Amino acid sequence: MKNNKPPYPIRLYWGENYAPKPPVVQKALKQAFQEALETVHWYPADTSVKLKNMIAKSYHLSFDQITVGNGIEGLLLPLFHAFVHHGDDVLVLEPTFSAYGANARVVGAKVIFIPVGLATTLTATDVIAKMTKKTVMICLASPNTSTGVYHISIKEIEKLAKQFHGNIVIDECYFGIGKHSAVPLLKKYSNIIVLQSASKVCGLAGLRIGWLMSSKPSINVIEAQSIRLATDPVSTASILGLYSIWPYRTLLAKNYVAFQKQFVKQLKHVAFFKVYPTHTTFIPVTFDTGKIPVKKFIQIMMKKYHIVLKDTSELGYLLVGVPPKNMWKYVIASFQQCIESEFLASQACPPLPAGRQVWRGQTF
Repeated sequence: MKNNKPPYPIRLYWGENYAPKPPVVQKALKQAFQEALETVHWYPADTSVKLKNMIAKSYHLSFDQITVGNGIEGLLLPLFHAFVHHGDDVLVLEPTFSAYGANARVVGAKVIFIPVGLATTLTATDVIAKMTKKTVMICLASPNTSTGVYHISIKEIEKLAKQFHGNIVIDECYFGIGKHSAVPLLKKYSNIIVLQSASKVCGLAGLRIGWLMSSKPSINVIEAQSIRLATDPVSTASILGLYSIWPYRTLLAKNYVAFQKQFVKQLKHVAFFKVYPTHTTFIPVTFDTGKIPVKKFIQIMMKKYHIVLKDTSELGYLLVGVPPKNMWKYVIASFQQCIESEFLASQACPPLPAGRQVWRGQTF
């Protein structure tokens, strides 16, 4: 492979959705942003009301069970300030989305970790066993960002809701990719809080729109922390953008799943890569040989090939985002060349497995 390193980094560390949007979605977004441009001379109205009504109708909830904010990260801060205080305990998976622990520490709470791996299954009993008398909140990424899987089923979450009187926060950032959702539990349990966003499945990370669903009393307490989106032209455009593509969210989910599946099929051809199932926009990958250090591999990919991976060296495995399709060939070939030139050539690694040399000797 010729060294044709791209002039800009290929970002695979945030799991951004590079799947081409269907024409109907592109048209809807264009019309929404055009509307925002044509009305920029108006004093902005609270367009989030229209969005909340649409989400409520879709999920068979009431309008006052929903609040909207600047992505899931923007909603976590008021959520923690509303329900967690100094000296409380908060349970989180480990590893998981770091914002849970960060927000817990901001309000002076202690973080208790529940260790999970790429194939860990938890029950309500497992989670309860980790609780203390000071536990007021459990944060469950569902599926979990750092492992790609659902560690606890909806059935077990319901058992947990019955036995635990604190708040259970279910982060469904990747809603639509997998089929599990705790949204139906909102009708039965007031201590369930579900977060979703437009970033992953909808491919609208730049709009910074997320929504939180719970009981009316919980929404009132959270909104008292002043989380309302600013009614400026940029926020208005973001809301109109999400509103315009909401009817196509299932189409977008299927579109992304097919996009990722095609890339995974090619990723499996890389020698010494073991690819794990995922319900997120990250693909967990381990090395079949223990002689390839994860940290060094990540560093070389950035320095030599301009491919930026999430630093997951402490986990002992890679989390690979799906690149733009025009970069697939380059990324796959770069992974293979890095392994062969940087590790196989200098260490006594086992020979390449039969049928795993697809990308060797090709010119790009």
